[in-house]
Amino acid sequence: MFDEGRWEYLKRNMDLAKKILLYLESSDEDHFMGIIKIDGYEKEEIDYHLQQMLDVGLLKGELLRGDNKVLSHGVALHWNGHEFLDAIRNEKVVEVAEKEAEKKGTKLSELPFEVTKSLLIASAKKLFEL
Repeated sequence: MFDEGRWEYLKRNMDLAKKILLYLESSDEDHFMGIIKIDGYEKEEIDYHLQQMLDVGLLKGELLRGDNKVLSHGVALHWNGHEFLDAIRNEKVVEVAEKEAEKKGTKLSELPFEVTKSLLIASAKKLFEL
């Protein structure tokens, strides 16, 4: 088992999560195998976010591990990942969700994932008067 204790200091970064989803969506492969590289982010940050995204069902696949580190990313977008990406892709929807979170005295990035997802969906519905 990989020692995730090294990841304790890392925090969820929704911008990175969005970039990972966009990266996978734009990939020519149905199932990405290799190392995902995103400018401005360390591999360990990407590894951490990939594991968290696998855990909540945004991605399917696995992180291939050895020698107590991630050796390769074997991941693909799950249906939930496509849905979440569609919600966060629209800047107006995100803006509405951020304003709703601010009304409650918090930030969208500080909310649990399920609350963030629900708030984004509700904001999309509000934006389109559904």
